Formats: sequence, C-alpha cells, structure tokens
Amino acid sequence: MTDTNENPVSELDLRARIQYETLRALASNGKSSFFISIVNAVIVFFTLRDVTEQIVLNLWLAAVVILTLLRTTMVIVFNRLDSSSQHFDLWTAIYIVFACGSALCWGILPLLDVFYLASWTETFIVFLIAGMSAGGLVSLYPSLLAAVPYQLCMLVPLIYALGSSGAPAHTAMAILASLYLVLLVRSTYDLNQSASASIRLEMENNELFKFLLKARK
Repeated sequence: MTDTNENPVSELDLRARIQYETLRALASNGKSSFFISIVNAVIVFFTLRDVTEQIVLNLWLAAVVILTLLRTTMVIVFNRLDSSSQHFDLWTAIYIVFACGSALCWGILPLLDVFYLASWTETFIVFLIAGMSAGGLVSLYPSLLAAVPYQLCMLVPLIYALGSSGAPAHTAMAILASLYLVLLVRSTYDLNQSASASIRLEMENNELFKFLLKARK
C-alpha cells in the first residue's frame, strides 16, 4: 500500500498552490460584479429618491460605493502579493468582511419603510436583490466562506421582511425566496466543489508532467 504521507512537503506545497489559484479565481471573478454593483446602486438611488428620505439614500449609496472601492482595492492588493505569500488567510478574512458588508447594504433595503409604501417598490427590490444574490453565486463561488454568507446577508432580511408582514402574498414570496436561497446555496456548493476538483487536478497534472520531464533527463 502506498503511504499518502510519504512526501508531506510536496503535499503541503500543492495545497498552498491550490489555495493561491482558488483565491486568484475569487479575486478575478469579482471585477465585473463591482461595476454591476455600482450601476445597480445608482439605479436604486434615482428610483427611490422621491419616496424615501434623501439622507438615508445618500448614506446607503455612499456605503455601497465605499465597500465596492474597498473590494476593488483588495483585488489590487492580491495581485501584488507573491504566490508564496503568508498573508492569504488575512486577505481572505478581510475580503469576506467587505463582501458581507456589501451584501448587507443590499439586504437592508427591504427593512426600510419605503419597501411597503408602494407595491412597485416591493417588486423592484425583490427583483434587484434576487439578481444581486445570484451574482454572488457567479463571482464568489471559489470560496464557500465568501459566497454563502454573502447570499445569507442579502436574502435573509428580505425573507424576514416579507414573512413578518402578515400579508398572504408576502408570505408566499417569503417561501419562494427561502427556496431560492436554498437553491443558491446548493448550486454554490456544487460549483465550488467542481472548481476545486478542477484546480487540484490541473495542479497534480502539472506536478506529474514535471516529474516525467525530470525522469527523462
């Protein structure tokens, strides 16, 4: 039987490279979502500015923009780190905090009084948050620690706001939003596992190719 711990140094090196490639995918995927987040925030600002307090909307827009700029800065920082850097765990933790903060900015919309002022605002916000949470699946799937909390922070407040209103239509929407959240989390997990397996297979194939080249020499 082959001992899987025969070369622990090589295995540790492989894990570090897999972690780097995973985080590189996480940083790369976020670029397009940052732009979309800003565009959607501007749309929300001009859509709701006549039906809610201006100061609240100004603070909300400022928070979204600041968090998006911070996440952009995190990507720039990552691109300047060496692939053997020891700072990836810290980078990941900070990136997750900023991602969840951004999600909370969107998740808080259904908790504002404006959500119940007109039926169109409910439809608009539900549509927007559903789309943004799906965007989290696409851009954050390389890290479950980033993607799942992002989706929870964005959809749980919406589910709570709908479920606590007592209206039959809102209750039905809360149930559908809950099912949607379960589907997103499950899809995120499947996509993450598939991507992780693909990265690991690519790394192992590269190691095997290098070994064969050395063997020929």
